[in-house]
Amino acid sequence: MRLLSAINRKSRNEKGFFLMEVIVAVALFGVVGITFVASLSTGFLTLRRTDEQAVAQGLAQAQMEETRSAAYISAPTSYPTTITVPNGYTVSVSAFVISGMDGNTIQSITVTVSRGGTTLLELVDYKANR
Repeated sequence: MRLLSAINRKSRNEKGFFLMEVIVAVALFGVVGITFVASLSTGFLTLRRTDEQAVAQGLAQAQMEETRSAAYISAPTSYPTTITVPNGYTVSVSAFVISGMDGNTIQSITVTVSRGGTTLLELVDYKANR
């Protein structure tokens, strides 16, 4: 009987304590959940930027190879874009002449890859009239 009265006394002193434990647990789960969602969001943004950079680099290199293998144009301001560009991306090629030694002419070729009006990558190389 003494044991039962001691248990009853103890449980009367802790009235409402269970509710407090539940509130603290829910708050902790909320903080952990918000942290998890924020890290997922950051991960997806990083993945998207990495994917954009990889696509831009591939487009720039492919266009530069096409431009370098194209016929030499005297005093150009640009070369045509000859590769297939995915939706949302823009590739442009600009050029200007650099006078070389021994009468040779060298062109500086710049390939610019953009998406949504933002420049993602510029690749510069040279082309000579041989």
